[in-house]
Amino acid sequence: MRFDKAHYLTEMAALVRQAFKSFQSVEPTARAYVVSIWTDPDAAASSVSVETRHHTAEFIGTVDGFNDSPADFQYRDLAECDHASFPPLWEERTSGECWDVLEPALLEVAKDALSVFSACSLEENAILGVNGRRDWFEHRFSLQYAA
Repeated sequence: MRFDKAHYLTEMAALVRQAFKSFQSVEPTARAYVVSIWTDPDAAASSVSVETRHHTAEFIGTVDGFNDSPADFQYRDLAECDHASFPPLWEERTSGECWDVLEPALLEVAKDALSVFSACSLEENAILGVNGRRDWFEHRFSLQYAA
């Protein structure tokens, strides 16, 4: 099985929208500070998590930084997806070459997510992060409210 980029982008668009709706319904008054989107090519899975400034301050002890560990976010795994667009153990089987096509696709997902999450209440200096081949929070983008 090869990477089906169109199918992956469809899966991820649904995932981003599901996470947005979940965040709005779970905590309608919360303001997003960090949104994290990651795909694990070996698990053939993705997740979207949202962090608040208050939780970040408690977690790292300051309001000057941000928590870049999605596993520790206040609203972790708001939405999860098991992918049919690529096979499990994709990274292992390709010795990491999967990232040559997955990383650019994740950057496309980030553009979509910036648009979707710009409609929610955001903290000042809110960011969206997506993973890459080297880090779970490799690519960072400024999130701004769109009126």
